[in-house]
Amino acid sequence: MPGADAAMKSIDPRFAEALLDPERRVIDLLVARLVYGGAVVRLANYDDAQYLDVGDGDGQQRFEPLGFRFSALEGGGTMEVDRCTLDLPNVELLVTSGPASERTTLGDMCLNNVLDGAELWRYQVNLKNLGVFYHSRWDVVGASGITPSVVTVELQSALGRCVRPCPMTVLQAACNNGLFDTRCAGAGNEAAMRAAYTVTGTATGGSRTHLISALAQADSYFALGEVEFTGGLNIGARRSIGKHTDDGSLFWADPLRFAVAAGDQFTVCAGCDKTWATCDARFSNTARFRGFPTIPAEEVLF
Repeated sequence: MPGADAAMKSIDPRFAEALLDPERRVIDLLVARLVYGGAVVRLANYDDAQYLDVGDGDGQQRFEPLGFRFSALEGGGTMEVDRCTLDLPNVELLVTSGPASERTTLGDMCLNNVLDGAELWRYQVNLKNLGVFYHSRWDVVGASGITPSVVTVELQSALGRCVRPCPMTVLQAACNNGLFDTRCAGAGNEAAMRAAYTVTGTATGGSRTHLISALAQADSYFALGEVEFTGGLNIGARRSIGKHTDDGSLFWADPLRFAVAAGDQFTVCAGCDKTWATCDARFSNTARFRGFPTIPAEEVLF
């Protein structure tokens, strides 16, 4: 990287203060260039912002304080690390795209697939000799875990491109999220969202493959949802609902061990057919919809 030594020695006084701390020897800096719009996210593994020129032609840059750490390294017998995970605090970040910038949370970025496929550069800077640093390049595979406090991101080396599935993202009209999962409900809201769309009921009759009840929800509201028996001979049994009619009847394919009897208690949660219309009308959750509802149907393509 031409001119990197000289650039590395031109630092902000706030960064120079770190040299006075005897516990600080090496700092990790990350520069993530996003696929969409070319926006850049800059992170430092310190608890305060860092200002540094890493010699990439952009001049002095602000690196957001994050205190991240690398873990779970995997190698293929060479000196290069093939895959690893990066644990990042789920905090507010400043994202820049040209002259514009905006603040968002890292978790929301991952839920929106913004980091998927990003190019990430890791700079390891020796604080005792700012002219010496090591850099490596990674590809962001995606987030493997999102909690209110920590986001775990999967990384792979450039060689990993040769073995990753293709395509990485399926372009389809239907949503790619699972109902009530983290991407659908948001980190930490999975159980609350499921509970909000779950009701209890009592069967008035039925068979091994259906039940009759007084459920008043509209036709197909519980289709593709799940019913769990909380009373009667089938207590604890769960079934995926294939059909729901507006007279309160639920149908499933896998027969129960015993026929449903009057008085059997159950809980049932709403289902989702992964369409934009259902996401909007039933759940009012289109902000988290992860499909392409306007993509042409197959018969339109030919």
